[in-house]
Amino acid sequence: MVSVGKNGNFAPPAMFANAKILLIIKGNKYVVVTDGQKGERGTITLNTSQDPVHFDQHITHGDDAGCVHYGIARFRDGILENFQGDYGCSRPKRFVRQWSDGASLASFRRVKVT
Repeated sequence: MVSVGKNGNFAPPAMFANAKILLIIKGNKYVVVTDGQKGERGTITLNTSQDPVHFDQHITHGDDAGCVHYGIARFRDGILENFQGDYGCSRPKRFVRQWSDGASLASFRRVKVT
């Protein structure tokens, strides 16, 4: 993870200098790994016929198990950006850096996992 923000408030870049937060996607399954510890996991459904691409996160393990987060996704400058609403909230319609509807924007750089 290279950045994360909610309601337009982003975590300071220094937070990510030593943190190791990975979103590992294999097929349609994902797991979030923080400092080597597996956390949230589930499945992802993409709808590439939509613009922007719809990214639905079906959570099976973790604090939000049983929930679905509806979002949008894109690659920009080699970075995966996932902009999603909280559980029970609607899908964001476009990418914006300033908002006030509870949506979260997370950005990930591709790395090789060993």
